[in-house]
Amino acid sequence: MTYFSEDKKLSIRDIKEIDIEIIRGWRNQAEIKQYFINTDMISKQQQQQWFADYLNKKNDKMFMIQEHEHFKSAIGTTALYNINTPKNSAEFGRLMIGHIPAQRKGLGTQATILTCKYAFERLNISEIYLYVLAHNIRAVELYKNIGFVPLNIQNNKIYMVLNKKMFLA
Repeated sequence: MTYFSEDKKLSIRDIKEIDIEIIRGWRNQAEIKQYFINTDMISKQQQQQWFADYLNKKNDKMFMIQEHEHFKSAIGTTALYNINTPKNSAEFGRLMIGHIPAQRKGLGTQATILTCKYAFERLNISEIYLYVLAHNIRAVELYKNIGFVPLNIQNNKIYMVLNKKMFLA
């Protein structure tokens, strides 16, 4: 599955086994891992086990972000997980622009919007929620600008929600 932005400059696609070492390399970068709840270095074996576990989850969709204009390559990841069909909800996360030259160019925002559109239009989700570390100011602002509303803060994590009607309005 590949899902394109309207201008075709960005897409998200399902991750594949060939992607997991690229993801691990990005995830282990100091400037990236500081924004994850688990900041430990990830070994090749741990990454392979994570991917095997991921393949068995029916309520988890992780995507590679592909940029088609300047970098013409995979630049990061995004995901929808804890997909709950009866409640029409899903959790957003694992947003990472791992290709450092692609950072601070608005691509994380575009990828988040694209992932939310996919959830609302293809999965018929009505609400997306997320948890973000309070010190990750860039991410908090990104989510607010898209329409996520902060509902509470607990254990240094902000809980935010995006409603389909508000997003598509």
